[in-house]
Amino acid sequence: MRTIIIGTLAAVAIVLVLWYLFHPTHATLILTNGVIHTVDDSMHIVEAIAIEGDRIVGCGTTKEIIHGFTADEVVDLEGKAVYPGFTDAHAHLEGLGIAMMTLDLTGDTSIAAIRARVMQEARRTGGAGWVRGRGWDQNRWAGRQFPSARDLEGDELTGPVFLVRIDGHAAWVNDRALAIAGITAATPDPAGGKILRNRDGSPTGVLIDNAIDLVRRRIPPPTRDERMEAVRLAVDECLRVGLTGV
Repeated sequence: MRTIIIGTLAAVAIVLVLWYLFHPTHATLILTNGVIHTVDDSMHIVEAIAIEGDRIVGCGTTKEIIHGFTADEVVDLEGKAVYPGFTDAHAHLEGLGIAMMTLDLTGDTSIAAIRARVMQEARRTGGAGWVRGRGWDQNRWAGRQFPSARDLEGDELTGPVFLVRIDGHAAWVNDRALAIAGITAATPDPAGGKILRNRDGSPTGVLIDNAIDLVRRRIPPPTRDERMEAVRLAVDECLRVGLTGV
């Protein structure tokens, strides 16, 4: 009887091995020929892994993974390293998310292009609220001239506009933002800042360094829902680029 049981178990084992060999498991992605850091309890380094969706379903040598899995995509790492994720030791999740909720102007190369983006955002939001953005750089425009408040005027825009330069050292605002901040020809330059002015002394709409705060401090703080959305957006962005800890 014992011999029969052992023989049966051996037969089952053989069948399972054959099934594994000839019926490999499906995976979305296989990475082979790499230096893959598993960061498990023993800090094992393996040569290949199989991924199904958002889960690692197998790891081992390239031969083991290729024989054990089929995949929609197989990537030969050619000796490159793979890590489960990176940790950013100094991150500002909410700040990143808030920035992602404003206009990204880094790819726009003219005043007209930015104005069109601002007007589009104003139409989307109803036109009365703050339109915010970051990333403009007059050095990338024809003529390299600073913009002005009048470049941000339009019938569809009744609210204030606040656009920060790519380096954070200047802001471009419209007349409505200047009015909210109380900035006029009589407003003195703050310490460490400068209000660019027309020949008659009136503000052009560009504020330098500490002068930016004259308008920035007038912007309402984000609501709780906006802050939650900002964190969610930031977390998704961190995961997208491989950050798994902050």
